Amino acid sequence: MDLRAVLAVKQVNTTIPINKAHKKYSYKLQGLNISHANHVWSTDITYIKIAGGMVYMAAIIDWHSKAVLSHRISNTTLPQNL
Repeated sequence: MDLRAVLAVKQVNTTIPINKAHKKYSYKLQGLNISHANHVWSTDITYIKIAGGMVYMAAIIDWHSKAVLSHRISNTTLPQNL
């Protein structure tokens, strides 16, 4: 018996179109040798769809170790909740 799975995925645009009036910033980390933990951190916000709507997960990530240093899940994007 040959069993196969087919997954249909709707393509979703996840970025906002570029507005030429917005100021552009140069990439400050280009060419930087990230040689140890706690040298560079970044943040990320992920939107998670659930049955009741959306929740938001904010994370702080260490670039050297790729470890998630901290995260928080909230039902709002207000700064005091994330």
